[in-house]
Amino acid sequence: MSNSLGPARPESPLRQRGMASPLQDAGHDTADLDFAGTNIAGDLLQMMAEVERSLDPVAISIRIPGEAHGQIKGWRIEAPGVGAIRRPEEIVGASVCTATGNTSAITAFDGAARRVQTISGSIYELGMPDPYYAAHNRRVLKALGF
Repeated sequence: MSNSLGPARPESPLRQRGMASPLQDAGHDTADLDFAGTNIAGDLLQMMAEVERSLDPVAISIRIPGEAHGQIKGWRIEAPGVGAIRRPEEIVGASVCTATGNTSAITAFDGAARRVQTISGSIYELGMPDPYYAAHNRRVLKALGF
């Protein structure tokens, strides 16, 4: 059997014995699936990247004019009662938090300039985020211009 993905490969042991796989039992066509030598970790990372790309346009960054009140370093984005947010669409309504305090709720963010505006009207420039937060919330940081 040959397909556009590469050279011919042998039939699966289940198919050679005339047995159906669980996917076939569920009515799925498995003719193009090759389970031999799969790289599950690599496939999962690729799938996660594709899902992230499809979700990224949800958060809308706008230009925020005006002077920033200062730069916030070691920050994370948290929502009251929820904790650290993980999705870009949750940025508006959450707060920028640090070890010393937090801002009022975010009303807008500018990913190109790495700035946020809060409900009180304050504008803050975002410096480097908290390393743990940055490592676990790539999509949020990408929306904020990092």
